[in-house]
Amino acid sequence: MKKYTLAAAAVATLFVGSASAVEVNLSGNIQEVCEASATQTSLSDMSTTTMSGFSFVCNDRDGATVTITSAEGGLQGIDSEDLVIPYVATLSVGGFGDLILDLTTGGNTGTNDASQSRDFTGAQLLNGAAATLEINFGALTTGTGAWAGAYYDQLTIQISAI
Repeated sequence: MKKYTLAAAAVATLFVGSASAVEVNLSGNIQEVCEASATQTSLSDMSTTTMSGFSFVCNDRDGATVTITSAEGGLQGIDSEDLVIPYVATLSVGGFGDLILDLTTGGNTGTNDASQSRDFTGAQLLNGAAATLEINFGALTTGTGAWAGAYYDQLTIQISAI
C-alpha cells in the first residue's frame, strides 16, 4: 500500500510544475442621470389642453421625485396683477400614475410658486417614461367666467433623484 501512495505522489509532482496567476480588478462608475425633456414647451392656444412629448429618465436605484410648480398660481391677467383664472394641471407619467397640480382651491387669487410632487420608483424611470401634460382651464373651456385679455403662467417640471 505504501508503494502505491509514493508512486501516486511522485506522478502528481511531475504534472504540477510551476504556476502563475494574474488578477484583474474590474471597477468603474456610472454617472447618475435624472433628466426631464419636452418637445413642446409653449401652450398659447387655450383651446388646446393636452401637450404630449414629455419624457423622464432617472437611473437612481431609489427613484426620483417629479415636481410641477406654477409661478403665478393660475393664469394671471396682464391687466389685473394677482388675479388669476384657476386651472388644474395633470402630468401623466408612463402609466405609473398622475401628478395633479390643482390651482382651483384659491379662488381668483393665485399663490405664487404653488407646487405638487410625486415619487416614482427607480424601475419606473430607469429606461425612460413618456408623459403627457393636460391643462383643464375650467371657465375658459366652458366660455363663462373669464375676462377678455392676455394671461400667462409658467409651469416648471423638475425631476430630482431621491
